[in-house]
Amino acid sequence: MGVKRLLIVITTLLVCAMLFSGLYQPDTPLMWLASTSIYYAYMRAALIVVLVTLLVTSPPRSGYFRLFLAAFASALAISAIHLSYWYAISLLDAVIFIEVAIIFMIESLEASADDVKKISFSYTLAKKK
Repeated sequence: MGVKRLLIVITTLLVCAMLFSGLYQPDTPLMWLASTSIYYAYMRAALIVVLVTLLVTSPPRSGYFRLFLAAFASALAISAIHLSYWYAISLLDAVIFIEVAIIFMIESLEASADDVKKISFSYTLAKKK
C-alpha cells in the first residue's frame, strides 16, 4: 500500500469516527475540538463519499473528476481558512478540512498515463546502444 493510499485510508477512518461521534456520542474527547452541528455531519459525509471514491477508482482518472476534485479542494480550503479567521469553525474541523483539501488537490494534479510515457521517452538519460 502506497503512502498516499494509506493517508487516504487513515483520513477516511478519522472522518468516519468524527461523523459517528458527533451524531451519537457528542461528549467524547474526540469531539471536544470539533463541532457537533448537523451541517458539519453533512460535510463529513460528503468528504467520506469523495475519499472512498478516491480509494475505489484507479489513478488514471477522468478529467472531469479531477476538475471536480480541484474545485472542491479549492472551495473547501478557502471556506476552512475563512471560517477559522472568523472563529466560526472548530480547530479539529479546520485541520481536517485543510488536510482533505490538500489530498484532493494532490489527486487532482495527477498526470495521465500517456503524458507520463511522453515525458519518460523524451527525457531519458540512458545511453543508447
